[in-house]
Amino acid sequence: MRNFIAFKPYLTIQQMLTSTLTLNLSSSFSADENSLDFYTLSPLREGYRNIQVTGNDIYKSTHLHTSFHIRYRNLATMLFANLSLAYSDTRSEAYSHYEHNDSMTIMSWVRGNNHRHNTTISAMMDKTFIPIGLSLKVDATYNRGSCLVSQSGVMVNNHSHHASGTLSTSFQKLSWMRLSAAFTAQYYWEQSSLMKLDVLSSYTTNLSIYLFPTKNMELKMKFYNLTNEITDGHYHTCGLLDGDFNYKINNVWELKLSGTNLLNSKSYSVTQNAGINTFNTFLPLRGREILLCLQLRL
Repeated sequence: MRNFIAFKPYLTIQQMLTSTLTLNLSSSFSADENSLDFYTLSPLREGYRNIQVTGNDIYKSTHLHTSFHIRYRNLATMLFANLSLAYSDTRSEAYSHYEHNDSMTIMSWVRGNNHRHNTTISAMMDKTFIPIGLSLKVDATYNRGSCLVSQSGVMVNNHSHHASGTLSTSFQKLSWMRLSAAFTAQYYWEQSSLMKLDVLSSYTTNLSIYLFPTKNMELKMKFYNLTNEITDGHYHTCGLLDGDFNYKINNVWELKLSGTNLLNSKSYSVTQNAGINTFNTFLPLRGREILLCLQLRL
């Protein structure tokens, strides 16, 4: 049995600097127990090769979170922007340890100092040009996290970095056509006293077009392209094109034609860094499919 008193103070300040500019500051501190999913002296199997050992100890943890947010909103010019900074710091009395072997992975909780902290910076700007029906939006985010990694006799503080930016646009001036596009670039890397992994990148493109030539006809096309850097300088690209065509013959009959993976892409591959480990996922895709449908409405 263990008892402790936990205080959870919280402070927030919100100030409207001008009619278009708002500032928000917040900070909180809390103390809690580790809140495991279960407590048992017997190992519990999770999946075909994972075993978790938790025991029945209760560990105390403290959490500090601070954030700063400034927002700009101008309805007259349809310009919106915001900037956010957030920092969190968590200190616990225990950490999770992983032991890997050929047949299984054993995760156990070990008493010891466990310090994790995370910093996030994000910014956004959104502008709409009403006379021409065009909108532009830019997002950017950077995240840096630090945590203790313990596995197979190795214990190290690992630092992970993730930076991303997205540019998106849409055009809706014409009643018979709608266009939208988005491009995202991501960069991520891990570093510790044991190793520093290469910076890997990922690029995503989304394009869609909706056409309405007549009141009874509709055409939708969507294109998705994913390019992942598998190892330094080596990329894997996957492009997916889907389409739908609907034609309303009358109030009773409707003709539909749909196609998926029209480019007949075979697979895509993703590389993920997690602490001092690197995982590569290869997923085969279903081939090209085309479906013709005649729908009767009663």
